[in-house]
Amino acid sequence: GLLVLRAQQDILKGFDLKQIIDNFNKRVKQTFVFFMYDDPKWLKAGGRYPKIVQIGLQKIKDFNMGIVMREKQGVIKPVAFKRNIQNIVDPLFEEFKKFVGDKKTNVVITHGDNKGIAEKLRQKLKELENIKILYTELLDTALGAHIGPDALILSFDYE
Repeated sequence: GLLVLRAQQDILKGFDLKQIIDNFNKRVKQTFVFFMYDDPKWLKAGGRYPKIVQIGLQKIKDFNMGIVMREKQGVIKPVAFKRNIQNIVDPLFEEFKKFVGDKKTNVVITHGDNKGIAEKLRQKLKELENIKILYTELLDTALGAHIGPDALILSFDYE
């Protein structure tokens, strides 16, 4: 979503196709994605993880733990393991806040059909002066089928 928004802005500025593509390719490296999922059964159903990983992810959930994940160079990696999780908003917000620090940051919130958790995250982000929330969107089915309903994603770049 955020990369498409930036490409659309370039089009509106009248950039030619080559410049739009060049800018897009540069922005891929400057755009970050952090996320959390609520239930690992959707990751299991996606069939992309080995059986041992599926078992481990379920045990993490059973022990009231969660993983804040991020995309880095096309690979999904854990950012932090969190204990005593009551919801996915607080740990995602904490890790995001740690990562961006005081940098002026543009954010897109994506949710898996749960406006309540998206709004809770939006309110927390509004408390930070360096954060500009561009919009909130619904998770598409291609990704949503793998991380499930109630997933929460923060896409962001720096000004």
